[in-house]
Amino acid sequence: MPTFGDKPGPQKLCEVEFKGKVVYPGKLPEGQRWFFAVAQGSDCLAKDAHIIGSFWANPDNTFFGEVFSKWGADLSLCVAAVTDANGPSTMYAKAKESFHAEKVGEVEFEHLVLTPKSGPKIQFPSSRPAL
Repeated sequence: MPTFGDKPGPQKLCEVEFKGKVVYPGKLPEGQRWFFAVAQGSDCLAKDAHIIGSFWANPDNTFFGEVFSKWGADLSLCVAAVTDANGPSTMYAKAKESFHAEKVGEVEFEHLVLTPKSGPKIQFPSSRPAL
């Protein structure tokens, strides 16, 4: 427990929240849902991406998710239509912007819009702790 006069040390982790909507015309194939992956320091679509967290979209295609990243890291956010978490997909999108994780309290990124399109098969790596 901190005592009077103690100086806080450098921040190690940053809480980052993502809120928004997936824009996709039509319906997904039976059994598929939108699954998000957040990568730290790399492209979330890369085969060797350092995925630090993942979450599912709501049935109405809105989403809210949070991760804890290394303080000061840049993050990327991707979504894919999958049957199972981290399952392969040919329908996905990457957010156009990168997200910087450096703020006391949580960093909130709101009103995000991802528009998935068809592409070559991808599969997100499993989540690992922040670097």
